[in-house]
Amino acid sequence: MKGKVRVYCRIRPFSKHELEDPEKRLVCYEKTDEMSLRVGSARTKDYNFDAVFDQDSTQEDVFEDCERLIQSAVDGYNVIIFAYGQTGSGKTFTIQGTEDMPGLTPRAIVKMFDIIREMTNFRIKLKCYMVELYLNHLRDLLLPPGEPVKELEIKELAGKTVVQGVTEVEIDSVAQCEEIFTDGLSRRKVRKTMMNAESSRSHLVFSIIIDTANINTGVRNVGKLTFVDLAGSEKASKTGVDKQGQEEANAINMSLTALGNVI
Repeated sequence: MKGKVRVYCRIRPFSKHELEDPEKRLVCYEKTDEMSLRVGSARTKDYNFDAVFDQDSTQEDVFEDCERLIQSAVDGYNVIIFAYGQTGSGKTFTIQGTEDMPGLTPRAIVKMFDIIREMTNFRIKLKCYMVELYLNHLRDLLLPPGEPVKELEIKELAGKTVVQGVTEVEIDSVAQCEEIFTDGLSRRKVRKTMMNAESSRSHLVFSIIIDTANINTGVRNVGKLTFVDLAGSEKASKTGVDKQGQEEANAINMSLTALGNVI
């Protein structure tokens, strides 16, 4: 699975307003098969993906298709899962979920500990960090209260991309990891808009570093499992944000364009 890029499409259910007024359903689509989507009404366009999850797909369905990536990270590979889409399209729900319907991150944490619990002949160290890119500045979301804010820098060291100066927290249980994740989320920048009650105003990056060493052979592998909940692209005319909100939107849209160019 090394080097493989997959693109999945997930379609959120219709909102209350869309159910009440069919004219507000801006996108007409047809799922032609498990990997294809036809979008449009008068003029249509076909798109192909590695998988298409329609509005009836559950959190379990989405995770089932990503579950094997957790093993790849434990085996020493860098695994990144992005959620990309317009504001209000359900990215945060897919990555984080709710208490009743957990998303990819909490499910992956449980799966990771299930895997390493069976690795009795390995010494395993786990640590994590959490940052957000807000108005083109990196913010450390796990910085302990009272600690001075550091300037974070992204560096290439020995072929690996690292965030210098970021707070890394050692983890040893599912409960502790979930608590750290929840604590970091509480510090994230959000704003109410006309399209979303809690619109993410930053790109969120949560990474778990998995350091394993075989007790018998001494072979060591270091993998990283990263979840990225991107802020959504948006138009001021639809979101109705104030001046500060528009500055956030400009930064969001610019960075998403840059990411698209990179991909």
